[in-house]
Amino acid sequence: MASTQETLLRVLRRHGEEYVSGERLGEELQISRASVWKAMRRLEADGCRIEAVTNRGYRLIGESDRLTSYGIASFLPEESGISVEAFDEIDSTNLYGRRRLAGEGGAAPERMLIAADRQTGGRGRRGKSFFSPAGCGLYLTLVLRRRQEAVRALPVTMAAAVAVCRTIREFSDTDPKIKWVNDIWIGEKKVCGILTEAVSDLESGVIEAVIVGIGVNVHTPEGGFPEELAQIAGSVGSLKIPRSRLAAEIGSRLFAMMEDPASDRIFEAYREDSLVIGREIVWTGDEGSRTGRVRDLNRQGNLIVDTEDGEVILAAGEISVRPLCREGDGQA
Repeated sequence: MASTQETLLRVLRRHGEEYVSGERLGEELQISRASVWKAMRRLEADGCRIEAVTNRGYRLIGESDRLTSYGIASFLPEESGISVEAFDEIDSTNLYGRRRLAGEGGAAPERMLIAADRQTGGRGRRGKSFFSPAGCGLYLTLVLRRRQEAVRALPVTMAAAVAVCRTIREFSDTDPKIKWVNDIWIGEKKVCGILTEAVSDLESGVIEAVIVGIGVNVHTPEGGFPEELAQIAGSVGSLKIPRSRLAAEIGSRLFAMMEDPASDRIFEAYREDSLVIGREIVWTGDEGSRTGRVRDLNRQGNLIVDTEDGEVILAAGEISVRPLCREGDGQA
């Protein structure tokens, strides 16, 4: 059931520049005027800017950039079926998603969106940590609890990269690209990492749930990124929407794609947004460091690379893209 704050935000946005009286809001929300006033104070405490004029009513003049469960939910389509939880601080949104799937807090819903303002134990691929300071980024996990064959879950990382890329492009003045397989770059800087995990039934080999961790550097931290990240990490910077809407937009797109993650539409979008096609890359194989030029991607998302010794298909691993020559590490 929607909270009073969520419903109130939807109503205020729907009325736009029009003032809405407390009496009318109470009627629409089916609550008392005193309850309307309390809900308004809660919105203001969380950073919304609301103008109140005697004998005219209220109107929303500024959205909050704080991540709240009701704020994110208010940007999702009504009856989306997505359960939202937001935290000021958490160890890891992906780890919390796993705990929810294991029964913490009751039975897990089919679709979960978990967001945090700060992570104390954010994880990237291969066990690396992910820098997750407060007030700067969106640390997001999307969980789909549904039994499916493993082969259907494999393209989810591609779908997540497309969802992030398209959302950032729509709501900023930037042109993000996908660095194979799971990082989003703007220019020469990484602004987002993605880590996809699966919960499976070992006996049947069937995927029970898919967990997608997404970390977006929305703003540059005060004082800049740590020295070890300064040459690699960047931020979106020009985002035109609050982080709550960014979470909702990415979540809506990805959950829609996860209904059929292996569709040709997703593959073509991923290919179109690729940073590496036509670029020279460096990777480490069984014979040490190798170089080649990426000719294309196949339908499984593998790189087709032309080398001096012929064609090579890269299905996994780390690459550096010249002149970028930097590796990504995912996010959770």
